[in-house]
Amino acid sequence: MRDKKRISRILNVLQEIWEYQPDVRFNQLVNNLQYLYSEQNNGYGKRPMTIKDGIQDVSTHYLDFFYLEDNQWEEFLKNYLKEVEQEGLEQLTPSVINEFIQLFKEIGIDEDRLSNSLFGENLKAYLLKKNKGVQIDFILSVIRYSDHEKRRDFFTKIMNEQGE
Repeated sequence: MRDKKRISRILNVLQEIWEYQPDVRFNQLVNNLQYLYSEQNNGYGKRPMTIKDGIQDVSTHYLDFFYLEDNQWEEFLKNYLKEVEQEGLEQLTPSVINEFIQLFKEIGIDEDRLSNSLFGENLKAYLLKKNKGVQIDFILSVIRYSDHEKRRDFFTKIMNEQGE
Protein backbone atom coordinates (compact mmCIF):
# COMPACT_ATOMS: atom_id res chain seq x y z
CA MET A 1 0.00 0.00 0.00
CA ARG A 2 1.36 3.40 -0.97
CA ASP A 3 1.65 6.22 1.55
CA LYS A 4 -1.39 8.49 1.14
CA LYS A 5 0.51 11.45 2.59
CA ARG A 6 2.69 11.52 -0.53
CA ILE A 7 -0.22 13.04 -2.44
CA SER A 8 -0.35 16.27 -0.43
CA ARG A 9 3.46 16.43 -0.18
CA ILE A 10 3.91 16.23 -3.95
CA LEU A 11 1.04 18.60 -4.68
CA ASN A 12 2.39 21.15 -2.18
CA VAL A 13 5.85 21.11 -3.78
CA LEU A 14 4.30 21.35 -7.22
CA GLN A 15 2.22 24.33 -6.06
CA GLU A 16 5.30 26.11 -4.71
CA ILE A 17 7.12 25.57 -8.00
CA TRP A 18 4.11 26.83 -9.95
CA GLU A 19 3.93 29.99 -7.81
CA TYR A 20 7.38 30.89 -9.15
CA GLN A 21 5.97 30.61 -12.69
CA PRO A 22 2.38 31.84 -12.44
CA ASP A 23 2.07 32.66 -16.14
CA VAL A 24 2.70 29.05 -17.13
CA ARG A 25 -0.35 26.84 -17.64
CA PHE A 26 -0.52 23.73 -15.44
CA ASN A 27 0.09 21.22 -18.21
CA GLN A 28 2.96 23.32 -19.53
CA LEU A 29 4.50 23.23 -16.07
CA VAL A 30 4.20 19.45 -15.79
CA ASN A 31 5.47 18.93 -19.33
CA ASN A 32 8.48 21.19 -18.72
CA LEU A 33 9.28 19.41 -15.47
CA GLN A 34 9.01 16.01 -17.14
CA TYR A 35 11.42 17.04 -19.90
CA LEU A 36 13.83 18.38 -17.30
CA TYR A 37 13.58 15.16 -15.30
CA SER A 38 14.21 13.13 -18.44
CA GLU A 39 17.26 15.24 -19.36
CA GLN A 40 18.73 14.86 -15.88
CA ASN A 41 18.10 11.10 -15.78
CA ASN A 42 19.60 9.67 -18.97
CA GLY A 43 16.51 10.24 -21.10
CA TYR A 44 14.14 8.51 -18.69
CA GLY A 45 10.73 7.96 -20.26
CA LYS A 46 11.74 8.94 -23.80
CA ARG A 47 9.90 6.77 -26.27
CA PRO A 48 10.70 6.98 -29.98
CA MET A 49 7.92 7.46 -32.47
CA THR A 50 7.47 8.27 -36.12
CA ILE A 51 4.92 10.72 -37.45
CA LYS A 52 3.85 11.44 -40.99
CA ASP A 53 4.76 15.01 -41.95
CA GLY A 54 3.04 15.51 -45.27
CA ILE A 55 4.85 13.07 -47.55
CA GLN A 56 7.74 11.88 -45.38
CA ASP A 57 8.05 10.14 -42.03
CA VAL A 58 9.70 12.12 -39.23
CA SER A 59 11.36 10.49 -36.22
CA THR A 60 10.59 12.13 -32.89
CA HIS A 61 9.80 11.07 -29.33
CA TYR A 62 7.32 11.49 -26.50
CA LEU A 63 7.64 11.09 -22.74
CA ASP A 64 6.08 8.24 -20.83
CA PHE A 65 6.31 8.56 -17.04
CA PHE A 66 3.83 5.77 -16.26
CA TYR A 67 6.36 3.72 -14.27
CA LEU A 68 8.15 6.55 -12.47
CA GLU A 69 7.81 6.01 -8.73
CA ASP A 70 6.29 8.89 -6.77
CA ASN A 71 9.22 9.09 -4.36
CA GLN A 72 11.60 9.69 -7.28
CA TRP A 73 9.35 12.39 -8.71
CA GLU A 74 8.94 13.99 -5.28
CA GLU A 75 12.71 14.08 -4.73
CA PHE A 76 13.21 15.66 -8.17
CA LEU A 77 10.55 18.31 -7.47
CA LYS A 78 12.05 19.18 -4.08
CA ASN A 79 15.52 19.55 -5.59
CA TYR A 80 14.15 21.69 -8.41
CA LEU A 81 12.32 23.91 -5.90
CA LYS A 82 15.57 24.41 -3.97
CA GLU A 83 17.25 25.56 -7.20
CA VAL A 84 14.44 28.01 -7.93
CA GLU A 85 14.53 29.38 -4.38
CA GLN A 86 18.31 29.78 -4.57
CA GLU A 87 17.92 31.82 -7.76
CA GLY A 88 15.51 34.09 -5.87
CA LEU A 89 17.99 34.51 -3.02
CA GLU A 90 20.75 35.42 -5.45
CA GLN A 91 18.67 38.39 -6.62
CA LEU A 92 18.61 39.74 -3.06
CA THR A 93 22.14 41.14 -2.94
CA PRO A 94 23.27 43.46 -0.12
CA SER A 95 23.02 46.43 -2.52
CA VAL A 96 19.38 45.58 -3.27
CA ILE A 97 18.59 45.33 0.46
CA ASN A 98 20.36 48.65 1.03
CA GLU A 99 18.31 50.30 -1.70
CA PHE A 100 15.08 49.14 -0.04
CA ILE A 101 16.38 50.51 3.27
CA GLN A 102 17.21 53.89 1.67
CA LEU A 103 13.73 54.08 0.16
CA PHE A 104 12.20 53.49 3.58
CA LYS A 105 14.51 56.05 5.20
CA GLU A 106 13.34 58.66 2.65
CA ILE A 107 9.81 58.46 4.03
CA GLY A 108 10.92 58.79 7.65
CA ILE A 109 10.92 55.22 8.90
CA ASP A 110 13.03 55.05 12.05
CA GLU A 111 16.64 54.36 11.09
CA ASP A 112 17.14 52.06 14.09
CA ARG A 113 14.42 49.75 12.82
CA LEU A 114 15.99 49.72 9.35
CA SER A 115 19.64 49.37 10.29
CA ASN A 116 18.88 46.33 12.39
CA SER A 117 20.27 43.33 10.47
CA LEU A 118 17.07 41.49 11.33
CA PHE A 119 15.13 43.86 9.06
CA GLY A 120 17.21 42.75 6.07
CA GLU A 121 16.43 39.12 6.86
CA ASN A 122 12.73 39.92 7.31
CA LEU A 123 12.73 41.71 3.97
CA LYS A 124 14.36 38.74 2.24
CA ALA A 125 11.90 36.30 3.79
CA TYR A 126 8.93 38.47 2.84
CA LEU A 127 10.06 38.97 -0.75
CA LEU A 128 10.79 35.29 -1.27
CA LYS A 129 7.53 34.15 0.28
CA LYS A 130 5.12 36.70 -1.18
CA ASN A 131 6.62 37.54 -4.55
CA LYS A 132 7.42 34.21 -6.14
CA GLY A 133 8.03 34.52 -9.83
CA VAL A 134 8.37 38.30 -9.72
CA GLN A 135 11.76 39.82 -10.39
CA ILE A 136 13.14 41.66 -7.37
CA ASP A 137 14.25 44.51 -9.68
CA PHE A 138 10.62 44.99 -10.68
CA ILE A 139 9.45 45.17 -7.06
CA LEU A 140 12.23 47.63 -6.26
CA SER A 141 11.19 49.83 -9.19
CA VAL A 142 7.58 49.82 -8.05
CA ILE A 143 8.60 50.84 -4.53
CA ARG A 144 11.04 53.45 -5.86
CA TYR A 145 8.24 55.22 -7.74
CA SER A 146 5.55 54.76 -5.11
CA ASP A 147 4.37 57.58 -2.92
CA HIS A 148 5.12 57.76 0.81
CA GLU A 149 1.86 56.09 1.80
CA LYS A 150 2.41 53.06 -0.45
CA ARG A 151 6.00 52.68 0.76
CA ARG A 152 4.78 52.85 4.36
CA ASP A 153 2.10 50.21 3.58
CA PHE A 154 4.75 47.94 2.05
CA PHE A 155 6.99 48.38 5.11
CA THR A 156 4.03 47.57 7.39
CA LYS A 157 3.28 44.41 5.41
CA ILE A 158 6.86 43.25 5.83
CA MET A 159 6.80 43.89 9.57
CA ASN A 160 3.34 42.33 10.03
CA GLU A 161 4.36 39.25 8.11
CA GLN A 162 7.31 38.74 10.44
CA GLY A 163 5.18 39.23 13.54
CA GLU A 164 6.67 42.55 14.65
